Formats: sequence, C-alpha cells, structure tokens
Amino acid sequence: MKVYQTSEIKNIALIGSAGSGKTTLAESMLFEAGVIKRRGSVEQKNTVSDYFPVEQEYGYSVFPTVFHTEWNNKKLNIIDCPGSDDFVGGAITALNVTDQAVVLINGQYGPEVGTQNAFRYTEKLNKPVLFLVNQLDRDNCDFDSIVANLKEIFGPRCVQVQYPIATGANFNAVIDVLLMKKYSWKPEGGAPIIEEIPADQMDKATELHNALIEAAAENDEGLMDKFFEQGKLSEDEMREGIRKGLISRGMYPIFCVCAGKDMGVRRLMEFLGNVVPFVDDMPKFKNVAGEEINVDTNGPTSVYFFKTGLEPHIGEVSYFKVMSGCLKTGDDLTNADRGSKERVEDNFRNSGLKDFYLDFKIYGKKGVMHMFPETPDSASDELLIIIEAVAPTQEEANTICGFARSTMLHYGYEGRISTAGNLAFPFSPSDCKMGAVYEFNVYHLMRIDDTCAPFPITYMEF
Repeated sequence: MKVYQTSEIKNIALIGSAGSGKTTLAESMLFEAGVIKRRGSVEQKNTVSDYFPVEQEYGYSVFPTVFHTEWNNKKLNIIDCPGSDDFVGGAITALNVTDQAVVLINGQYGPEVGTQNAFRYTEKLNKPVLFLVNQLDRDNCDFDSIVANLKEIFGPRCVQVQYPIATGANFNAVIDVLLMKKYSWKPEGGAPIIEEIPADQMDKATELHNALIEAAAENDEGLMDKFFEQGKLSEDEMREGIRKGLISRGMYPIFCVCAGKDMGVRRLMEFLGNVVPFVDDMPKFKNVAGEEINVDTNGPTSVYFFKTGLEPHIGEVSYFKVMSGCLKTGDDLTNADRGSKERVEDNFRNSGLKDFYLDFKIYGKKGVMHMFPETPDSASDELLIIIEAVAPTQEEANTICGFARSTMLHYGYEGRISTAGNLAFPFSPSDCKMGAVYEFNVYHLMRIDDTCAPFPITYMEF
C-alpha cells in the first residue's frame, strides 16, 4: 500500500443542489481511476456512494460518503455530499475536513437555490470553489446562459476554463482554454481525443484564454509583472496563479462535464490533481483551544472526527481526519471535549461500498490486505474477492491472510477457490505466500443485494 506525503494529497468535497449529478460523477471518477470495473447508476441503485437502503429508496444521497482514488500519483480524498437541504449537515461536515469544493451545476436549470446555499457554506468556511457544469447532454441546456447567471450571482471571479462546442444531444466536445486544446469523446465516453482547436472556435478560445491569463496573474504580484511585460504566461505559471486564486477565493474556475456519459471526467481529475490546493497550502486549522495546528507528520498527533454513523453488519463507525502527527492502532488519544482517554482500535480506509482493510502500524508500512468485492449482476449470488498478501515478512503475511479468512467466515461466506492452485477454503494462513495474489469465487449465504458493505470500513487517511 503506497504511503502518500502531505504534498501528494488533495481533499475534495462534491457539493451542489440535489440532482446535479454528484453521485454519478463520483461513480465515473472511481471508474476512470480503475477502482471499479464498471459504472453503476442512481436509477439502478448500484452506485458505490449511495449504498444505504434509504438512499436507494429515495434515489438521492442522504449521508456524505467518503471515497478515494489515485490520479497522476496524487491521492484524491473525495466526499460525495447530500444535495437536499434536509441533509445539508453532511455537506457542512465535509467542508470542514476538505480543502477544495467542487460545486456541481445542473445543466438543465443552471444555478439553483441549493447552489447558492452550498456557496454560502464555502464562503463561511473560506474554502476554494470550482464550478462544474454537468449534464450538458440535456436538450434544454444553455451553457452561455449558465455562465452569465454564475457571473451575475457570484461576480466576475467566475472564470471559464472550458466551454462546450455544442450542448444537448450533440454534446461530445469541449474547448479547454487553459491548455488551448479541443477534447472530444466517442459515444461511450472515457479517454478523450485531444486535437488542435478548430479555426471557427479560435477567436472565442483566444479571448477566453487571455481572460484566464489575466485572472491567474491577478493573484500573484510576480506573475502580474510578467504578464504586463510579456503579455502572456506559461502553462505552469497559469496553474500556479490559478492555485493561488483558489486559495484566496480570488477566482472560481468553470469546467464542463457530462458525468452520465463519462465525458470530461479525466480532464477534471487531472486539474484536481495538478492545480487545486494541497493540504499544506491551506490556512492552518485551529483546535478547540484556538491554537493553530501545523500540518506535520512528525508533530504531535491531532485528530478531527467529522462523522459517526451506524454501518450495516458493523455497528457504530467513526470517520476522522488526521490533522497532524501519525496515528496507529492501539494509540491512546485524549478527547478534547470530555477530557477522557480514547483508544484507537482497527483503522480502515474507506471508499463507499468498495472496501479496503488497512493495518496502519508503522505509518502503513507493516502490512496491507486488499479485499476487492466485485458485484456482478444483482441476480447473481457470486462474488469475486481478490486477496493480496503484501508484508515485509512471511509471518506478517500469514497474519494478514488469517484476518482475511476470519473475516470471510465471520460474515457468513462459504465458497471454493477457483484460481488459487490447490488451496482449499477455508485456507490456512501458512499456505499463503508473501506477495502472492489469490482469487476466490465466493458464494454468499445471503443474496448480494441483501447485503451492504460486508467488510468493515472506518478510516479515511489524509
């Protein structure tokens, strides 16, 4: 399991009105990063993010869901937040522990009351904002009108980074005025075709490119001087100016995406990984005593709990962000509210319904056991589990695989091994070889669609 440094971590909240496509975007991001092998949908009730029965019944998010991906060697910790005003507490909670807000706009309606409410929370908590116009494939989408409304409501700090060549049923391409390239997609979406900007779009793209350069330069005195001297900035200089503009809330970039068709998602993730602020770029967090906390893995351990809930088959689960220092299993912490001691039990890393167990001793280097539940058709009772033993010693590999065995037995799995040689289930930990990968076809005692989050999840690493 890779250990990420502070300079490699981005913490992002997906917020916006109900129906703006946050959960669908989360699904496409996980798919693009290879965390899942196929995308679910809200309508089919099989998304990674909305896995509680009440969310599947209502058809929208009720709880903030934590997940993570890796993109361009950066770890993106992302929280999919509820859009309904009835559950706005989940969005506020997420903003407290993230460093960048992605505000989704429904392309059919433009900025809504929920959009303005979400923006107010970012304003109150002083969080950077990126506007993301989604659902550009809808017939009644008017992108130019949406941009005009955003500037009218939120001011001239709204700056276009992308615009679609066409909206509605013909949507399949955008112009990126930061990179000055045309991105287009085949009907299935996914990887873009990157081309030069067509001649009929060059005037508009150049005008928006110059506006973006000016907006980026305004956030740094050195960049402003260079802009006045040379009239242009390099790509890297523009990225630096945009990052500083995000931190100071001096600019709100506008991006385009069609999450339902997986168009524009890769470019968005690239921008999130390369440009938006890192953890240590943001203003320092203050504890309950009003003292500033330095982002330092070698400093005293400081932890912020931001969510507690009940998970099916598990019980009470608490999510937290490590603000400084390093946390490992068995540590004793002092509860700042009560003054009482709290002992840390097992730590886990969460990705919605996609679950990963992590033994986090010695800062994540002792041992890791990956369990990847792959849910086939809901009509099937079959589940594929991959167990990978990764540890410095064979003894630790045995311990990890022993946990895998006991976990499957505890949660009622009976099955047979399909591609792991002559091993028999339940296997002996001593049969597992360090670094080897074993695949199992495991048959539930219960149907898959009757079981939520069969493996324990409690930890989000920042």
